[in-house]
Amino acid sequence: AGEPPGRQQEQAEAAAAETAPAQAAALPPPHQAMLDRWLALESSLTFFGRRAEAPLLPRLQKAVEDATGRSFQRRHLAQMLTLWPSAYHVSRRLRVATEDAAGIVRSPGAQGLLGGDATSDGRRRVAYELVVDMNPDDGLLWASSSSSSSS
Repeated sequence: AGEPPGRQQEQAEAAAAETAPAQAAALPPPHQAMLDRWLALESSLTFFGRRAEAPLLPRLQKAVEDATGRSFQRRHLAQMLTLWPSAYHVSRRLRVATEDAAGIVRSPGAQGLLGGDATSDGRRRVAYELVVDMNPDDGLLWASSSSSSSS
């Protein structure tokens, strides 16, 4: 009862600020674009994991681009791995494709080749596919949501 009126107003404003929903600060456009790509990548990896499909980079690129409306290139993945190196496992998987008599490259189960050139006889082409997968020991968003639900 002996508090000055200014102090009562400060306490009322502090109480209102605590109960008001927190307003997220707007990110600069490049950072917002990275966050959008990151969330889309996490969702895509979860999607491919649940369907037991290999998370190949071309498939992930298309899924992230469809979700965000922005391009998703290797450099964007490299930026993410620079910020959080242990978030994902990135590995190369050997893919050998053969050409049929018409010169069409046949590669069952693949959606394109990454790198590699025709051999001297022009009959085989060796390439590598990049496989990106979540690191279950050091996950991002999905780990925090699953650990909080199990508590």
